Amino acid sequence: MRDISLTRRGFLGLSAAAGGAALLGGAPAWAAPGPRQGPAVWPTTLTLPDGLHPDGLAIGTLPYAFFGSLLTAAIYRADLITGKGEFIFPGLGPDHSAIGLGIDPLQRLFIGGGWGRTITVLDAMSGAVLKTYSVGTATTCVNLMTVTPQGAWFTDGFNGVLFGVPFGPAGELPEQDGIVTLPLTGQWQQSDSPWQITGAGMASTPDGRTLIVVNQYADGGCLYRVDPRTGAATKVPVAGTAFPTTNGICVVGDTLYA
Repeated sequence: MRDISLTRRGFLGLSAAAGGAALLGGAPAWAAPGPRQGPAVWPTTLTLPDGLHPDGLAIGTLPYAFFGSLLTAAIYRADLITGKGEFIFPGLGPDHSAIGLGIDPLQRLFIGGGWGRTITVLDAMSGAVLKTYSVGTATTCVNLMTVTPQGAWFTDGFNGVLFGVPFGPAGELPEQDGIVTLPLTGQWQQSDSPWQITGAGMASTPDGRTLIVVNQYADGGCLYRVDPRTGAATKVPVAGTAFPTTNGICVVGDTLYA
């Protein structure tokens, strides 16, 4: 078995980062109710099943952590109050991964499918598949993601584009032809190497109007602000710090965690 140890404060911080990031800028009218209250002492260790090979992680407004398998795209849900867990989704097979994970206020789990070139949306409580989208080209790797009040966004690790799943007025999911493929322009620098990960972690600013995207290639690894309406990217100056291997990022208030 594999153990992941975090303090209670660490779990709550991850909840604010991973689940709260889904609602940066405030909850729309269709948001779910707030989290239930747990006991004074939460488990500090989660024991994950053998062979899971966890990659993606998301924590929603309810006290559950969701772990995605890099090997099969299976989803394991753990209760942060009891520490117990179960598989809610068996995955898509050995050629698929669950890399970027995110949860929206309707408790829908969004999954970036890596080389499988898929975006899968599950009911986070039942594990039922709500939608599956095919995106990209033969060289696409659907990588990390973030959820905003307007929709879900995914990076392509090897191509200079983002994939968007826009929400309807009441949170409706689009059909396949509603999926957005947004080329990154402006100051964005894309690697010419076919195996150099470029687009990696992504988060939203608190108002949901701007995306922060990690570029692992440009200048040894840096951050860009991206306008989700146009794809225009502007480099974020961060003195004395590079992000050559940064994957998941999150924004809480005015602080970015990488």
